[in-house]
Amino acid sequence: MNLNKLMFFLCIVICSFQIVSAMEIESYKITATPVNGNYVENVIELTIRNDKQTQLINGTLTLAKDAEVLNIADSFGQVNFFTDEQTDNQKLFFSFTIPIEPNETRVVRLETKTYNIIMKEGYFEYLLVIVPSKSIPSFIHILKLDKDVQLYSVEENIIIIPDATVIETKDNVVIEWNVKLDAHHPEIFLVRFYQETGINYWKWGFIFLIILLAGIIVGIVSNKGYGYYKQQKALKATNILNEREKAVLELIIKNPEIKQYEIIKQLGYTKSNMSKIVKRLEFRGLIEVKKEGKLRILTIGQKLKEQ
Repeated sequence: MNLNKLMFFLCIVICSFQIVSAMEIESYKITATPVNGNYVENVIELTIRNDKQTQLINGTLTLAKDAEVLNIADSFGQVNFFTDEQTDNQKLFFSFTIPIEPNETRVVRLETKTYNIIMKEGYFEYLLVIVPSKSIPSFIHILKLDKDVQLYSVEENIIIIPDATVIETKDNVVIEWNVKLDAHHPEIFLVRFYQETGINYWKWGFIFLIILLAGIIVGIVSNKGYGYYKQQKALKATNILNEREKAVLELIIKNPEIKQYEIIKQLGYTKSNMSKIVKRLEFRGLIEVKKEGKLRILTIGQKLKEQ
């Protein structure tokens, strides 16, 4: 797969919640489970408190454009919903069968499917970017990987951004983050790991020989050894957003069409450092650079526009 296709499948998920005036999120939890490296099944739990003096009947959320909403329910049963696709995202509208009373707290559970996982040369990358419209004091993100995965590391440093708790259970490798989300500030969660996929050629070869009962021994050459060699060759410095890059990206999100020299002036970076940061962000498809004469204008990249 060429670079353009890889970048196309790099789905950076931005859940920028547009909450109706009477709805406040007390806590927010996402449990994500990658499926065969093709897509991610998500269970989202929102703890909502109605801090107004009137009943809360309806709500809206802004979701990533590629997100598929499978189901919404609360403690009283199913919640009616529909989606409306926008240019850069999609609006989710839902209504409670039983309204939320004043000062009542209720948990709403959403089930979605997203595509924020890709396979690179030798490893998988899970990437989630969240930009809430309001601060959320308690955000828990759980990533459940299969038991047989091996976490990607460089010089014995496991690639998990930001630091998280890693627990091995009987069936899974569980990675858990517990952070506070600040309004309009992009929070990035990134994990890289190895996992074998595809057909087990030895197993099917053995079954084939039993069915035939005799005859021909077919030499099956496993690509496991070669795949491992490619994985080791792929170990090198990673393109991870550092604090400076996150600061630049945040400014561009807040100020589309901002001029490069304005960011340099606001953040105090040198022209040389700024050029390196811009190249890294542009390479990942997070920003685009337009030139007007000698001016370099920075705007949101296609990968963010698609969310």
